[in-house]
Amino acid sequence: MLAKETIMERQYTAVFECKNWATKIPQSVVHSLRSVVDDIGANAGYIISKQGFQSGAYEVASNTNIKLLSWQEFQELFAEQWYWACFTKLVFHCLNTTSFCSPNPWFPEWTDYLTDAERLEFKEFWILNEPLRTLVGDLDGVGGRKRVHLPLSYIDRYKDAPSDLQLISTYREFYLALETIVGEVRQEHQRFQSLATARMPPASDNPRKETGSEMLEGILSRVRRAP
Repeated sequence: MLAKETIMERQYTAVFECKNWATKIPQSVVHSLRSVVDDIGANAGYIISKQGFQSGAYEVASNTNIKLLSWQEFQELFAEQWYWACFTKLVFHCLNTTSFCSPNPWFPEWTDYLTDAERLEFKEFWILNEPLRTLVGDLDGVGGRKRVHLPLSYIDRYKDAPSDLQLISTYREFYLALETIVGEVRQEHQRFQSLATARMPPASDNPRKETGSEMLEGILSRVRRAP
């Protein structure tokens, strides 16, 4: 497999060869990949083997741009780069969590159109999902946060995160479970917003602009209603 990526405006090319063989890989395979890497001018070549490598393979690969790895070693080598380049972007762009991850949930105008009972229910809903918002905020990579390691059950910061996520140890499975949970929360958030929106008066063709003092008073009024 040939892979290309651009790092700091410089293109990096690597060749990957995966061997699901029942025996250790001989040096002839390393020689072959070195020829391919040299012919196309790749920066590096990687051979990933299920059963490891013969001693001659290691000798041939030494002091070259060919890396001999097990599947676990290969994942560890690229895990950090993949996490920040792919996984965090997937969380940020695909989960669309901004609606319920806002730092100021009581400020949006539509909350004024909820009944007292609905507003109380919305506050309870918001508080209940605080651990999820903390987790998603750490996962999206914004602000230079540290990588979130799995499983979550070993990390005290996420002890109150949804139980369905606690014991998952692979990011692919974790994302799929997170996607389901976030979808349910977003749907409930939308339900409250729809209730409020249905009661909002139609916008005037020439609405009067709110003065600074009125805007401030509106914000303070919503803050006072927050728990």
